[in-house]
Amino acid sequence: MINTIRRIFILVILFGLMVLTKTIGTSGEMSYPRTLAVLGFIILASFTLGELFQTIRLPKVTGYIFTGLIFGLSLFQFTNFEPLFLINQRITENLSVVNNIVLAVIALIAGLELKYSKLKKVIKPGLVIILFKFFFVFILITGSFYFLFPVLSQTLTSWQYLLAGGLLISIIAMGTSIELTIGVSEELDIKNDLVELTLSTSILKDLLNIILLVVVIFLIKMYLLPEHETVLSNPLITLLTDLGKTIIAGGILGVLTVFYLRYIKMEITFFLICLIIFGGYAASLFHLETLLMFVIAGMIVSNFAPEEEFEKATENLSLPFFIVFFTLAGATIDLSSAINYLPIAGALFLIRIIALFISVRSAVALVKSPPEIKRFGWSGFISTGVLMLGFSGIIASELPQISALVSGIIYDLILLNLLLGPIIYRAVLVYQKNEAETVQPEAVKTTVKVEYAKKLNEVNEDYQIAFAEPNFYDEKLNKIFFDLYFKTY
Repeated sequence: MINTIRRIFILVILFGLMVLTKTIGTSGEMSYPRTLAVLGFIILASFTLGELFQTIRLPKVTGYIFTGLIFGLSLFQFTNFEPLFLINQRITENLSVVNNIVLAVIALIAGLELKYSKLKKVIKPGLVIILFKFFFVFILITGSFYFLFPVLSQTLTSWQYLLAGGLLISIIAMGTSIELTIGVSEELDIKNDLVELTLSTSILKDLLNIILLVVVIFLIKMYLLPEHETVLSNPLITLLTDLGKTIIAGGILGVLTVFYLRYIKMEITFFLICLIIFGGYAASLFHLETLLMFVIAGMIVSNFAPEEEFEKATENLSLPFFIVFFTLAGATIDLSSAINYLPIAGALFLIRIIALFISVRSAVALVKSPPEIKRFGWSGFISTGVLMLGFSGIIASELPQISALVSGIIYDLILLNLLLGPIIYRAVLVYQKNEAETVQPEAVKTTVKVEYAKKLNEVNEDYQIAFAEPNFYDEKLNKIFFDLYFKTY
């Protein structure tokens, strides 16, 4: 309770300082100095609010987004309360460089998780589950959006936009949060087949999701949006060429990083910053896919170099950038649009759970996994992670006309999964743990009874052999007993 009051007090003090800064203002045509003040406020306030959200067992990311909602355009549209409007459009534009850095960091972290030693145990069931998820999620989510959006929004939209929006939302629905899965399992101190399969499948799926996003955006531009029509002699060759260039660039970055970590081993944080900046610049210069390039680099580092210090440096660097990224994402949410699209997002959330349930049960039946995975495996894939929020930013920049149609739904869907996913997964793990503890004593009792009966039978057989009834008419035996009795007494 004291910690909660302390955090609220910190928020109040920070907000007061920002109001004072805004009141004083700046003179002249200087570069916008309030950006630095707001940047500091974003990091401190969002971190504090994230800690408050964690005390009520909600993801910290939710607190970061909520901070952006409070101090950005979203709430200002409803209240017109000027002092709260700290993160305006100019500040958002000044801090937009953070987006590229965050995407690179997210991709590096995802790539560092792609260790062969982790994946080889579950690669077969994991791939089968992913394939079934692709099939059921894409069919159910895309079809549901295509038919539900015109009905619930009461707007007429072309079939090309509906199909494109459904495909993009399906990719978002494919995401799973590695961080939240780890957090829930560590909180409950549970490590079982369900947790291991969820983590390994989520790690593998991140790489496939990134490739899938690139392919879907390319296909939408080529075949669904007339304004993007271009004459290509062979679209498939063009797509494969772009992917190939990105994979080669990621391989080069990975090999350079492995060389540095093996033979130089100095100033790893500085090297990481240079890698992200120059790698991101190369991606924009040569029109490469930033996410895929850094995932490939991270995967090479995790399998061919001592990556502990590099991974630690990446995690330390990621926190402030994550905070700024998600706070800006919350600040730019069109709250009225998000509220209007909440019924559609809620329906898609339920349909997504159904798709996950069907896909996991179908896949598990095919690969013959343990019964606990068949019953509860779907629950671990509900939460969506930071990568999906990164996807939403890419969609906004690559397909702004489609993003205007689906951005509110995407944010609603991600928030619903962030909020309710860990709660559902935690409830399932607790139920599974209690069930195992209830069944185990009964099994132990049954085992003890069986073992006890076996021992009794063995003793009974030994007794019958060792202590068979004597022949009392045997003269030699009677003489032995007679002599024994009288000689003793």
